[in-house]
Amino acid sequence: MGLIDDAVYHAGRMAGEAKRKRESAERVQTQSTEAHQYVANLIAAAQNGDVQSMYVLGCHYSEGKYVVLDFEQAAHWWQQAAEHGHVWGQYNLGVLYCGDLSPYWRDDNLAGHWFACAARNGLPEAQDAVSEYQLGRFSGKWSKR
Repeated sequence: MGLIDDAVYHAGRMAGEAKRKRESAERVQTQSTEAHQYVANLIAAAQNGDVQSMYVLGCHYSEGKYVVLDFEQAAHWWQQAAEHGHVWGQYNLGVLYCGDLSPYWRDDNLAGHWFACAARNGLPEAQDAVSEYQLGRFSGKWSKR
């Protein structure tokens, strides 16, 4: 791709992300009392250290499901889960940082790091993803091949 094509592609992705965020905000405003209570309970459980709740909350934020789409919150909760050894939290951080969910979050070094963590913990999907990244022998940084 050329520079112009690349710029148009990323502008389209950013516009799409903004639209998805608006749509998720509208859904949250009209969701049931039960859905609001579910989210409140999930947040409370995550804040009290429940690792699976941390992971699920990250997933909801990344999808705009029950909450407004927010990749910063998704990254926060996945990182909390990942630091407690949750392999899918580690993998999802890799996906986020390789730019697949949002162009704003592209960081090959962090993507490679989190894929490698999940791969070391035995996740086959992460082992496949690590094969797309390499760790520079002298730089100590991950980069996409």
